[in-house]
Amino acid sequence: ACAPIRDYRGYLSGPDNFRYKIATLKPYKGNRDRSEEPTWRKDVEEWLLKEYPVERTQGYEADDRLAVEFTKDTKNTILASLDKDFLQLPFLHMYRWDKGEHVHVKDVMSAARNFYKQLLTGDSTDNIPGVPDIGPAKAEKAIGKLVDPKVMMTVTYAMYQKAYGPKAWAALEENARLIFLCRTEEHLADPMTAWKPIIKPGL
Repeated sequence: ACAPIRDYRGYLSGPDNFRYKIATLKPYKGNRDRSEEPTWRKDVEEWLLKEYPVERTQGYEADDRLAVEFTKDTKNTILASLDKDFLQLPFLHMYRWDKGEHVHVKDVMSAARNFYKQLLTGDSTDNIPGVPDIGPAKAEKAIGKLVDPKVMMTVTYAMYQKAYGPKAWAALEENARLIFLCRTEEHLADPMTAWKPIIKPGL
């Protein structure tokens, strides 16, 4: 059961997302077929913007704004989304309407493990490559029992080195910036500052 909702906001992603500019390994979301947009998409978006407390983001994705708003008050905020990217948020409370279920990330360490596992697997939905041939099972085996983010980073980087050789750090850094969600208003003002490596192993 949930307490009555006091307020709600919605967000739509604008066209000028910084991630499109920094992706070099693969075009960000370049695997999506944009030849045929849903027939009523623009009309529905304009209706939402006019009739509801909905904003269109500029320079970053709607997910970034949602993550920032959630982080401001984790105890009294619930996200409504289908996106697994939010699993990197500590103390996440999220409602998935497609399955009618609530998703919870219990602590900082669980969120960190989720982030590093996604850094290994990449994100096929957004065309982020991760480490080739590393799927959820291998990522879970590598990261799932670790309790120190510095160790998570070291293990992740070692797997990038094996796959990318001398370009390992550049690949890891790019993927991390693509995957990591903004958490503060300062991050939204300059999204390139959002992700900072906890350590730079071997560098």
